[in-house]
Amino acid sequence: MTARHLPRDRIALTVIAVATWFGLGATLPLVCGGTRVARWFATDAKLGCATTAIMFVCIAYHILLQHLWSPQGWQWVADMTLHDVVPLMLLAYWLWRVPQQPVSTLAPLAWSAYPAAYFAYVLLRGELIGLYPYHFIDAAGIGYGRTLLNAVGLLVLFVGLGTLVKGIARLRSPGRANLGSR
Repeated sequence: MTARHLPRDRIALTVIAVATWFGLGATLPLVCGGTRVARWFATDAKLGCATTAIMFVCIAYHILLQHLWSPQGWQWVADMTLHDVVPLMLLAYWLWRVPQQPVSTLAPLAWSAYPAAYFAYVLLRGELIGLYPYHFIDAAGIGYGRTLLNAVGLLVLFVGLGTLVKGIARLRSPGRANLGSR
């Protein structure tokens, strides 16, 4: 079976994750006060992970995917919203909100579990059914060596963005003078 690529109109998992964070992380504390679930969703580390992930989607899309199609009409609106508006809004929220909790130095590495797990899922799914969502991780089409090399490059980009997001938190945090040990 030759590998095929999934249609471009599939729903992006990262956008769903960001929507979930906003839906639960921003509203549960208002509705449920200080409950354990509300506190779990409302942590700065989860917001940092969501911000890193959506900025990664924005950059990767513009570098690797945007040239593959020319959306028109409402597709263009959806494309702009998913790949430009949502990432910039979440980054603006991260900048405006100023994380109140310390963000661990190792947080960007912990956050990279999300794209690493997605990559493992994509490889397994591709091996089983012959469908890969993107040409740059299509192991059947470009081989496992090139796929793994591409994945490592993307992971380095993700960790770099996470480090930048964490650095913004450090610079903007009210207690930034005390963050040297984190």
